[in-house]
Amino acid sequence: MSAWLFAAFVPDFPHPPQIQTDGLYQLVLSMLGMDGLQTFETLKGVSRETSPLKDD
Repeated sequence: MSAWLFAAFVPDFPHPPQIQTDGLYQLVLSMLGMDGLQTFETLKGVSRETSPLKDD
């Protein structure tokens, strides 16, 4: 992380390596989608904790 800071403020510093973000974006967006679905279920009252079919 400090390499990117040095590259931004020190002109003679070598450039940091590129980060491969192809799989990273897919992973982050899918996790955000699943979290959104879980939030929607919780707000609608059909989540696992409030389900009428829950075993005691």
